[in-house]
Amino acid sequence: MKYSGYIFKIKPVEPKFSETFGKYKSDSEKTRGFVISDSTEFEHIHPEIKTKCLSLYRSKSYAEAVEKSFKVVKDRLRVLTSYETGSDAFGKGHLHVLGASAQNVDNDFNKAAQFLMMAIDMFRNEKSHTSDAKIDDPIRAYQYLAMSSLALSLLENTEIK
Repeated sequence: MKYSGYIFKIKPVEPKFSETFGKYKSDSEKTRGFVISDSTEFEHIHPEIKTKCLSLYRSKSYAEAVEKSFKVVKDRLRVLTSYETGSDAFGKGHLHVLGASAQNVDNDFNKAAQFLMMAIDMFRNEKSHTSDAKIDDPIRAYQYLAMSSLALSLLENTEIK
């Protein structure tokens, strides 16, 4: 007797992935008219990002809001270490972010924080070297602001080693 295998029909669990997460697509039809109308949408964004970038975001100057949020992070790195890039702040500046979930993952946590700062460096560099930063999607702009917000929150609990 030859093995013929089994055929299973798998029913997708509702709601479908595409329906649930489709709201994050950045096509113009889904983002048309998306504007943060009050500060409740910015409730979990770092206060400094909110203060310096919300008015730009509300006026639909998304590229300017994002670039300013990146500059806020660079300014904070400079205040903490005298270096404004993630690699220099963590390398030459000996910046150490406190708050790892356990001592045995402290190095991984700090590498992740360093790479986040370095990613902001690279995004800022890419956006600032062209007259068209290609950020016309309010959701994508908000995501960049959230990234800068996370970076600033991490930088609030640091030491120089």
